[in-house]
Amino acid sequence: MPIVSKLNSVSSFEVFKGIGVFGEQKASPWDFFEMIKINSEDEFLADIQTDVMSKVVEQFQVFSKDDTFVSTQDITTL
Repeated sequence: MPIVSKLNSVSSFEVFKGIGVFGEQKASPWDFFEMIKINSEDEFLADIQTDVMSKVVEQFQVFSKDDTFVSTQDITTL
């Protein structure tokens, strides 16, 4: 997390623990959610091509299964 937070293309990085499904007595289907706010997709893709970030990605893949990356758009500013 500290390495990703310091990338020039990243404006914020938050991690949330999944607790449960809202309004139901069910556990969250996911353990953790990472929200990385980037300034530019192209800049971020360039930032993660470094040797240091390659190692971070490699470590992440060791403990994450079935990870899904979702792009979003803040529609409150449209």
